[in-house]
Formats: sequence, structure tokens, C-alpha cells
Amino acid sequence: MVRATQKVGRRQMVLGIFVAKAYAEQFKGDKPIYEAEIYAKAAKHRNVRLYYFTAEDVSGVGGKRGKKKIWGWSLRGNKWRHSRVPWPHVVFDQVIDPEGAEKRTVSRLRRSKNFAWLSPRTGLPKWLTHKILAGHSSLARLLPEERRLKSVDDLDYMLDRHKSVLVKPDLGSRGRGITMIWREPEGTYGLRYSGKEEQVSGLTLAEAYQLASNYAEEDNLVISQQIPLLRVGNSLADMRIIMGKNLQGKWLPVLTIMGVGKEGSFVTNWSMGAEEIPLEQGLAAAGLPAEQVKALIDQVLEVSHKLAKALEAGRGTLLKSGWT
Repeated sequence: MVRATQKVGRRQMVLGIFVAKAYAEQFKGDKPIYEAEIYAKAAKHRNVRLYYFTAEDVSGVGGKRGKKKIWGWSLRGNKWRHSRVPWPHVVFDQVIDPEGAEKRTVSRLRRSKNFAWLSPRTGLPKWLTHKILAGHSSLARLLPEERRLKSVDDLDYMLDRHKSVLVKPDLGSRGRGITMIWREPEGTYGLRYSGKEEQVSGLTLAEAYQLASNYAEEDNLVISQQIPLLRVGNSLADMRIIMGKNLQGKWLPVLTIMGVGKEGSFVTNWSMGAEEIPLEQGLAAAGLPAEQVKALIDQVLEVSHKLAKALEAGRGTLLKSGWT
């Protein structure tokens, strides 16, 4: 365990990523934690001091900000080290499904006014993101059809237009709470839940709507056209581009990856068992000829740059503070 406190420059933003204890246990092993490394690389690109911490890493929550002790996991070289860290200017809340006693400590910490909280779930909800991008003609044609799901009529409308659809929580859920629904030849409906292998058949439209709503565990839902994805072997795969703005204000790709879903799964989220690999490697594994890989990556990066600028213009700064 490293105990030396590192100095932070006056103008360097300190970003703490709040995670559950089970997530932090991964930092003690030798296996790469790809998702965490994505954030670490993006932070370094932006000259941001980043670390991960749990509720247990903070003591004296009720005391004065400057007097509290906080520990965190930082990436040093290829290893994650647990050490004393400076107080965060911003906390990125990534705790999902805390269990037992941890649920109480997480809830208590979230109520603390000594942290500036930023939630990835509320920063760019799916429906708001869709509306912003739909306002740009060059991007609108690339979007799957999507609408808010408020009644059975919305589900009926989408299934009249598409073979299958996905019902999702409007706020980010890391692949949880998603239901795939399709129309069966007999005039009934079938569905499958993310994270589960079994399928349910012979449903009425009202039953499918109710089951999907219950599984999402959220009132605000969106329904989206299910689009064909690349395949790597028997797994679905998608491309993910992490964009970041450098100190000169220019948007650049921080990381280009492919999410290869767990075999048999219809979602490609890392937290739902997917593997994340470099994009070039993934496209080759999907069977694309070598001469097409570079051209496709260039095209995807061009679109990603347009997406980043459009979302920035439509959403504005997510955090109102002196740091950008």
C-alpha cells in the first residue's frame, strides 16, 4: 500500500470516481480493468487527476471538507495503487446496486454537500441525446428510430414498423433493465430480458408492455428500433469511441474500442459480460478485409467528431464550475 500523498497543481482538476466496494476489489488483482483504464487515459489526455474511491475510503463525512481523510485507487504505470489522494473537485457517481450495509453508507455519502456530484446517468439521458442529434441533418439519418414509451400504443406503433425493438430506461443503466420485444407469426409477442437467457412467448401487447416496464424499474422509458450489429463469432459487437477535448479545446478520440458481447447476449455492455478490445482488432475479427478496416475507422471517427460537437452545442457544459 502506498501512503505518500501526491501534490496537485493549482489548475489541475481532481476527479473522483465513486464506485461500489465490489468494483474496487478488482484493483487488487493483476487482470486489466479495461473500463477503468479508459477513464484514466481520458483524464491524462485532459490533464485531470483521477482516482476511484468507495464509501469506505472516506472518513469523517460530517466534518469539515479540509479535515476529511480520503483514499483512492490511481493508475501508476500499469498498476492500480491505493494511496492518500487530494479532495475531489468533482465526483462522478458510478455506484450501481450497492448491497447490504454498503447501501446505507452510499446513501449517506450521496447526501453530503461537501461533494460536487456529477451523475453519468443524468448527464445525457437517451431521449435528450436523440433529440439533440436528430436536429442535425447529417446525423439524423444515422439514428435508429426512437420514441418515448408512454403507452401500449407507442409499442404497437414501433412493432408495426420494425421487426424487433428495445425498451430501455431513459437514464444510463449499463445494459440493465433492457427488454427486446418482437412480433410472433401467430399475432402474439415474445420478449427477452438483458442479462437473462430465457425467452417469453405468446404474450399480448399489453402483457409485453407491462413486463418490459416492470423490468426497467424506471418510469421514463424509451423504445428504439433494434439495428443489426456486427458479429464476432457467435457474439454481437459494437464500436465505441471515447472522445475528449484537449487543453486547446479540440475534440480528439481518446480511445477506440469494440464491445464484444457475452455469447448469446443481445447487449454489448462491459458490465454485462462483454469483452472490450481495440477497434482495429475487433473489425478484423468480425471478418472485414484489411483494406476496409482503416477506411471504416476513419469514417467512424469523422462521425464521432460531429457527434461530440453536436452534443456539446445542444447540452452545454454538464458541470457548472470553474473547471472545464
